Amino acid sequence: MKKLTIAIAVSSALISGASFAGNVDTMIFQNANNNDVTVTQNTGGAALANGNKAKETITYGNHNKIDILQTGERNVSKTAINGEAGKRSNRNKLRVKQIGDDNKANIALNGGKSKHNKLKIVQKGDENKSKITLERNADRNTAKVKIHGTTPWGSSDHNTTKSTFGRGADDNRLNIEIEKGAYNKVKTSVANHSDDNKAKVGIHYGLENKVVIAQDGDENKAKVYLSVAGFNDVGIAQDGDYNTAKVDIHYGAYNTVDIAQDGDDNLAKVDISGGLGNNVNIAQDGDDNLAKVDISLGLDNNVNIGQEGHDNTAKVDITHGAHNTVDIEQDGYDNLAKVDVSHGSDNDVDIEQIGHDATAKVSLYHSNYNMIDVTQNNNDSSTITANYSNNNSAIVVQN
Repeated sequence: MKKLTIAIAVSSALISGASFAGNVDTMIFQNANNNDVTVTQNTGGAALANGNKAKETITYGNHNKIDILQTGERNVSKTAINGEAGKRSNRNKLRVKQIGDDNKANIALNGGKSKHNKLKIVQKGDENKSKITLERNADRNTAKVKIHGTTPWGSSDHNTTKSTFGRGADDNRLNIEIEKGAYNKVKTSVANHSDDNKAKVGIHYGLENKVVIAQDGDENKAKVYLSVAGFNDVGIAQDGDYNTAKVDIHYGAYNTVDIAQDGDDNLAKVDISGGLGNNVNIAQDGDDNLAKVDISLGLDNNVNIGQEGHDNTAKVDITHGAHNTVDIEQDGYDNLAKVDVSHGSDNDVDIEQIGHDATAKVSLYHSNYNMIDVTQNNNDSSTITANYSNNNSAIVVQN
């Protein structure tokens, strides 16, 4: 089948002080394949009452490509891929790029078990909004959102991006990046009984951004990466089994990380490298879960791990860190809490284990002036070792 290529250029400009109304482009492809569409809409002037609108729809189509570029203010882009049982829309590519302020981009993938579609939104400016929706039973699709600014602390401000995966949407990939932006909000959710989805959010040179990831199902993965970022809020909630939540903080300060997992065999992992004043809170409810926090070259970080259930493990490693606080509380039996401090000083470690047959292990290596407090109940064991370490304090209470 011959490939169809369509190019549309629309421009609104200010002439002699007059403001033109926005232009509207609408395209509908039904039972159409292998089409290539490019839409360019330019809005000039800062005082326009209306920007341009682009609305593109693919229904029961495969291997189509739509590329939309909008510049200026108050532009709107709405694109959709529709499918239903027996009439899927597969391997389509949708890309929306908006440069300017107060723009809106919305991409929806609706039903029909449509697969292998690639969705992308790029926004540069302030107060923009983006939304990607994958309705129920949409599998193996890839979605990307990038918010980009020009200066680290405030060029790309107050932007909002949302993504929603519907019930039964499995094995999808979401990647969100905030580059040099502040006061942005990221919210992504996966509905119940949706498995093996991956959500990744990266913030580079960002200030006071908020990230919320909620996943309901099994074998889902959430990862957040903060690089040279401060005062950001990260919240990850997962309900199900064999889920993974990871947060990396590289040279970040005063960030808050909250991870809550409900289910069994889940992993929560936080790495802090060169971090200052970060707060990490991990709560796991279930059995055979692992919570792990690594702090390297960290100062004044606070780690709180709470586990309720059996056969859970909490591990904290501090290397070349000082004035960090670690608080581990486990309620159940056969739980393990392990804290290793290497070349660290003035750290405070508090372990409380409620239940029986629990194990607490704390090791110090070339570490001085640390405080260790272990409280256990019944048939538990506690081991504290100190090598080349001086002036440390340890209190163990076993009831």
